[in-house]
Order: sequence, then C-alpha cells, then structure tokens
Amino acid sequence: MALTPIRALMHQAQSRPESAAFIFRGDVWTYRRLAEEAERAARGLVAKGVRVGARVALHVMNRPEMLVAYYACLRLGAMAAPLRTAFKFAELAPMLQRLKPALYIGECELYRNVAPVDVGILPRQKRFVVDAVDDKDGAHPWNVLKQTEHTDLPTPPSYEPAVLINTSGTTGQPKFVARHPGGDDRSSLQARWPCHGRGNRRAVADGACQWSYLLADFYPARRSLCRSGEL
Repeated sequence: MALTPIRALMHQAQSRPESAAFIFRGDVWTYRRLAEEAERAARGLVAKGVRVGARVALHVMNRPEMLVAYYACLRLGAMAAPLRTAFKFAELAPMLQRLKPALYIGECELYRNVAPVDVGILPRQKRFVVDAVDDKDGAHPWNVLKQTEHTDLPTPPSYEPAVLINTSGTTGQPKFVARHPGGDDRSSLQARWPCHGRGNRRAVADGACQWSYLLADFYPARRSLCRSGEL
C-alpha cells in the first residue's frame, strides 16, 4: 500500500507518539498531538459537508494550524488548495469563484481580504478563522470547527488526492496546478509545496516556511495544469 503523507503520520503517531514532529515558538508538537488534531479537524470538515474530492481553501501563514488543516484534508481525501498570502481582494475573489471551495480556513490578518467576497461565492457558514475567538466579519472560530466529536470518518484513502496550487498565467485568469502521486520512486520527488526549501524540522519559524519537510518527500515533480473549463 502506498505510503501517503497521512498514512506516514498515522504510522509515526503509533510507533513513536511522543517524538517531536516540529516545534513552533517553543511549543513542541509530537506526532501523537499532530495526528489527534488532524483527526479532530477532519471530523469537523465532514460535519460541515466536506467530502472526498471537495476543495478546501487554506489561507494561513506558517503556523501549526496550516499543517493540521492540510493533514485533515488528506485524512478525508479532500483537495487542499493553499491561497497565496500576498494576494488582495481583487485577486482572491475571482480565484475563489473559480475554485468553489467547500470550506475556507484562514487567519484574521489574511481574512480581511476575503471578508468582502460575495456570499454567493463563499457562504458565511463555510468560513473559519484559526486565530478568532468569536465570529468575525461573517467567519467562525477554528475551534468551533474542531468541536465535532461523533462524526464517522472514512478509511484514509490509499491514493494521494491532488493538492491545488494557484499559479500565474498569460491570460490574467487564475489557474491551478494539480499535484498527483507519481509512483513510489521517492528519490525522484523534489516538490517544494507550499514553500521553497526544506528548512529545519526542529524550528517552524515565523515566515520561514520550514515545515515543508513533512510534505516534500511525498510529492513528485510531475504536474498537470488545470486550465479554463477544467477547474
């Protein structure tokens, strides 16, 4: 059976649960903690209607919630779609209209550029913000999403669902690159999603994008471009 990122995480959580997966601002995240948080978030996604193949917009900076949300998507077989944090409303609105996400997960500072998006494109019940304690500009706190306890989860998929990465094009319209599994030759995998460079797994530092080591070994360089009419 293919060793996908979520299966690798589950294996680590069972074989060495108290080992450090990463450290963020002095806070040690063990494999057990990361797996449990991803499982809890996955139950929340299911409760909100996210299913296999659905798209989840991730609009979060370099922080643990990004990893938790990403692994939650993998746990369900949903497609994680990270949005560029530098984009403003004018760029994000058409991108979200094209993406049609089943859920949006962002953070307060970045959500300011998403809050004005029409509810017909992104309904308010689909908006969640990781660092909010109360409803904010139509979005709900991330912790509310993770409070679902009794939602059944599917068996983790044996395949690796796509990760949708927004990219620039020549037409001025948003396009997405879909990454898929490309076999078991781990030596050929050189992807750098969502940040460039491996970094130090012991320090998930501010703005350093240093947690990509957890993901990079599982993504091939092979990619397919989703053009107009396909996504």
